[in-house]
Amino acid sequence: MTDFFNDVSLFTYSTLYHILDGINSLFFPDGWIKFITIPLVILSLSYYFITSYELDKEESYLTQLLQVFIMVFALYFGIAGWSLWMKELALGAYDRKKIAVELENPLTKKAITINGEFQNNAVKLINCFRNIRDTSHQGSYYWGEKINIEIKVDKNVLKFQLQEDNKLLNNYWVFYFREEQNKYEYIGHIKTNYAGLSVDGAEEEK
Repeated sequence: MTDFFNDVSLFTYSTLYHILDGINSLFFPDGWIKFITIPLVILSLSYYFITSYELDKEESYLTQLLQVFIMVFALYFGIAGWSLWMKELALGAYDRKKIAVELENPLTKKAITINGEFQNNAVKLINCFRNIRDTSHQGSYYWGEKINIEIKVDKNVLKFQLQEDNKLLNNYWVFYFREEQNKYEYIGHIKTNYAGLSVDGAEEEK
């Protein structure tokens, strides 16, 4: 039953992401073509509203044209920005769920390295990655050296970069390496006092 709900959750997040990605691509396409399509659509919509509705004769014609243009411009980029934001939320939820599913199976072999060094006793740290939480960018991360972490799950390798949080004790910002994008992206926070992450040698979790 658990596997069924996991599959449903992953399918839901994936579907939502692709729908929002389609909306965002429609309103804000990749490449140089957007410099043609975006002005063309905004001007076309502005022309439609101007010709479809009578303008107030008591107000300046130029002012009303500008108001229509600003309204269309704001609406267009509002939808584009909303779809981009929601797309990233859906993708982050998908990543967190996918990571949790891969790490929760007790039968799979797991190995973790921190900055290239193998960790002998890091089961609780691995379990922390099953509970990554999106805290809506609370706190602020320390602009220092990133902590590179790899978790090998059978033949798969999950890659992360952690940044220590400046305001929340034992909290770390988690950046996950997305193969399809070939870069690290923020997906949430973990809370741990694992000694291997601390520069001052804090006591390891017990």
